[in-house]
Amino acid sequence: EEPSVPFALSLTPGQLEPAAPRTAQPIVDAQAIAMTRPIDIVSDMPAVPPSSSPGDHELDADGLEEIEPERMSLPGDFVSHALRTDAKPPPLLHTRPSPLQPPPSNPGTAEKQPAPLESPLAASSKAAEPRLAETEPTAAVKPPTKQKRAWWSELFDDEMVRTLDNPKRRDVERESSFIEQSLRLPPGARLLDLACGHGVHAVELASRGYQVVAVDLSTTLLGLARLYNEKRSQNVSFVQGDMRQIELEAAFDGIYCWGSSFGYFDDASNLTVLTRMARALKPGGQLLLDLTNRDFIAPRTPSTAWFDKPGCVCMDEVRFDFFTSRLHCKRMVIFESGRAREVEYSLRLYTAHELGIMMQGAGLTVTEVSGHRAHRGAYFGSESPRMIMLAKKE
Repeated sequence: EEPSVPFALSLTPGQLEPAAPRTAQPIVDAQAIAMTRPIDIVSDMPAVPPSSSPGDHELDADGLEEIEPERMSLPGDFVSHALRTDAKPPPLLHTRPSPLQPPPSNPGTAEKQPAPLESPLAASSKAAEPRLAETEPTAAVKPPTKQKRAWWSELFDDEMVRTLDNPKRRDVERESSFIEQSLRLPPGARLLDLACGHGVHAVELASRGYQVVAVDLSTTLLGLARLYNEKRSQNVSFVQGDMRQIELEAAFDGIYCWGSSFGYFDDASNLTVLTRMARALKPGGQLLLDLTNRDFIAPRTPSTAWFDKPGCVCMDEVRFDFFTSRLHCKRMVIFESGRAREVEYSLRLYTAHELGIMMQGAGLTVTEVSGHRAHRGAYFGSESPRMIMLAKKE
């Protein structure tokens, strides 16, 4: 808890609850760090402690591999490092008794149990088929239905985090400078990093004198963010929360949402997120959204990309739906242990016109649009890979 930011709450590991209906224990920071590698920021991240759990993957001490900027892999660059994981993955093998095998009884008490009362018809039926009656189950037990988790819970959990792109120190510094120059706020201003992921931008901006609150839904990513925050000796307040449930009034001088973290939900929910961000801004405050440019991506799909990360090999199959304006991706991963996973996710991509209308509906005025992080204020339509929109609350 930071006295200078009274609305920011720092959750402790004991407060984290497992996601229903899963029964595994909640992931605390130490567990999250042990199960995955930390994001490598030019080797200044602390090493991951070795895992002692027999079910955890064996990971070496190397940092995460850097990727080539030419690769068209969507998550990590086209998808935010944000959102939820609350519990360890279920074990691969489950041991449960067969419904045809009765549970073991205590021989010392079995003879003392009174026999149930039976009607003459039931007694005669039982006498006719004694062996069948002893082996058949009395009632079929229907196993509980496993609810499918939202894709952001799958993509940003402890295991799949290994497939995300790695931030590089020089890129983080340049992007933080872009955010700083766009928002034009004096040192000491209050900033909200929404869907902060591993928190590298929040920590970098805190090192430049800003008061930063960072919100994310993934306990795994928040564990890595807190570790990096301690490594850099900064004072970022990391909060676990859903971006659709922000309840703050005029609390921040600036808000930024970096790395295509906007567009996960349907249009109504996305507008709710934007409205809540606008409400959390002080009058005159500014909002900066970094998104994938729909007009750039649409003609470049479908596509397939193979890439490898430490301990796993991944393949992304990407297509764009022109009727819903959503980008769909199927990510298939094979881990070094031989275990395979598949996650399908989708992003709602907006044109500059559509997003401008949404900004206006949320009470914001668009003041600048950039098409790349290397040049502010220049947007070239379908030739710009990004759409970085700056808006002001009047």
